[in-house]
Amino acid sequence: MENYLSCVSIYQMMVFFKVVEEGGFSNAAIDLYVSQSTISKNIAKLEDDLQIKLFTRTTRNLCLTEEGMLLYKSWKRLVGDMNKVYVRARNLGKNNKLNIGLANTTEQKKYFLPLQKQLRMNHSDVDLLVECGGIDELVYKLNEGYYDVVMVPDFERYTFDDIGLPWKWVQKTPAQVIMPKHHRCAHRHMIEVKDILTEEFVNLNGRTSGNYERDLCERFEKYNAVPRIKHAYNGRYLNNTYFESSRELLFVDYFYIYGAGNNTVKVPVKDEYNGIICAWNNRRDSMAVEQFLNFI
Repeated sequence: MENYLSCVSIYQMMVFFKVVEEGGFSNAAIDLYVSQSTISKNIAKLEDDLQIKLFTRTTRNLCLTEEGMLLYKSWKRLVGDMNKVYVRARNLGKNNKLNIGLANTTEQKKYFLPLQKQLRMNHSDVDLLVECGGIDELVYKLNEGYYDVVMVPDFERYTFDDIGLPWKWVQKTPAQVIMPKHHRCAHRHMIEVKDILTEEFVNLNGRTSGNYERDLCERFEKYNAVPRIKHAYNGRYLNNTYFESSRELLFVDYFYIYGAGNNTVKVPVKDEYNGIICAWNNRRDSMAVEQFLNFI
């Protein structure tokens, strides 16, 4: 039987999936940590190898063709099945292997290193594999079985509840608000939510799940208010320089990495708490996961 796909790689398929799901080349490039030209070349080569036009392009929009939609739906399911089989094969006879994913916007040394030290002292037979990544990627890989455990900001609890994965707190500390030093509340040792009800905020989730905004809305709901979200940014690209000329605030936890400098201050919020949660894939029977969770 002739193999028409001998020139097509799994990576090309993954790039194709990401362009579809992110709605364009630039957004896909951000999520894959590559340049936009790299994405464009991959898609052009894929179309050339397949002799199929996958997208129709205008100056403003990128749309799947009928052929592209058929391939996307079929390939997405097949690659997902391949990944699940691979994960099962890799873990055969390796119940003491523990794959952990950590959010790349958090200071892991503040919450993970103590747990890692305890696990190694008490269960030296557990083989740890620790990786960092974007929140969406971590959640997807946990649900697919690639990770046993992920640790992410607590606003992702909504996603875990929706997909039926258990979670628990790792660290819970007073919430923080990052604000410019020229802000009227910057000199305070502590603020309350009611002090910032009329302020404008940055949405830390950017284009992703919307859980960050949902969490903020719940906190404001107690005061019959709705947060004013002015801009949305992916958390790993928002840093101290943003606040040099802005008055917007950022509601975060103690573990968030934001590039502290001379332009901003972090002010605790009275009676508001957030932090890091741990979720695990309960569809996998793993003694290592059970041992790790006992330390949390």
